[in-house]
Amino acid sequence: MTDERMSDDDTDAKADAAAAAVTDASPVDTEAPLRRRRRVWVLLAALLGVVALAALVYAAVQRGRDLLAERDARIAALAEGLNAAEAQIDRLQTRLSDQAVGIQRTAAEMARFAERLAAQDQAIGLLRDELGGGRARVQLAVVEQLLMLANDRLQVGREVAAALAALEAADARLAALKDPRLYPVREAIARERSALQAVDLPDEVGIALTLSGLIERAPRLPLATEAPVRFEPQPSAATSLPETASAATRAWAAVQRALSSLFSVRRAQGLPPRLVSEEQAALIRQILQTQLEGARLALLRRHTAVFRELCGSAARSLEAYFHAGDPAVASARAELLRLQGIQLEPPLPDISRSLVLLRSQLEAEATH
Repeated sequence: MTDERMSDDDTDAKADAAAAAVTDASPVDTEAPLRRRRRVWVLLAALLGVVALAALVYAAVQRGRDLLAERDARIAALAEGLNAAEAQIDRLQTRLSDQAVGIQRTAAEMARFAERLAAQDQAIGLLRDELGGGRARVQLAVVEQLLMLANDRLQVGREVAAALAALEAADARLAALKDPRLYPVREAIARERSALQAVDLPDEVGIALTLSGLIERAPRLPLATEAPVRFEPQPSAATSLPETASAATRAWAAVQRALSSLFSVRRAQGLPPRLVSEEQAALIRQILQTQLEGARLALLRRHTAVFRELCGSAARSLEAYFHAGDPAVASARAELLRLQGIQLEPPLPDISRSLVLLRSQLEAEATH
């Protein structure tokens, strides 16, 4: 027990001596290890930052290399595509040049074929002329006369129906000949027939009948103002007087009735109508009939300007001198205005092309 106590006392003394030594030590000796530790940590942090920066730089450089490699690959692919496109364009140009050469050859062959066909048609025509003993020439002469007749009837007489009939007869004779050299002539005749059929011809018979009906109705159309044969006063309403009225009142009423039968007062809109006598009325109707007769004569002579002027004059006469509210007058004026717009001489087509082609063919045959 005594030894243990002594050991404990020694231990406590050593501890007190160490504590006292620590307490008596200077502050510089305590802060030195802390500074060394801080420097170590700073160095470690800087080292880690450098490593991280180096890693980032390495990654960026590697990414740049990858992008450059991808760009080079794309450029190489585009170059290959351009090369392939250029090769394909070269092939297409070669094909086009070959096709152009082929087209030129085909066109030349077609031209030679057309020349051969024309020569064959000419030979067939000559053979037909030799075998026919000149009958084809006679038929062509008849066709020429028919075409000349069609042109004369159309240009001189403006007879569209006669010209169309002559063209149809000429085409029938050409169809019977069956000569291929005359196909252009038949084609021209077909076009000329279509042009003649498209001409808008007026119905001259219907127009003439309409004018004849207006001429017959003109004497019966009522005038706007016509003097009566004799004066017939209008009966006035009698004023009834009471039985108890005086004699003076009855006398004054009789005087009023007499005066009212002599004078009448009415309100009129505008100027009063001017009365015409029987002679003037007959003259007005005669003028209207003359205008209608002149319009019918201009129709027969196909004078469009004169026809339109006379129809307009007759319509103005109906408006100025006849009763506008009468249905017969209104109907006659409407008919005249309709006739005024009719074209008696429509433009005619040119049908001389077929005749020119036929004469050219006849001249060509005459030179062979």
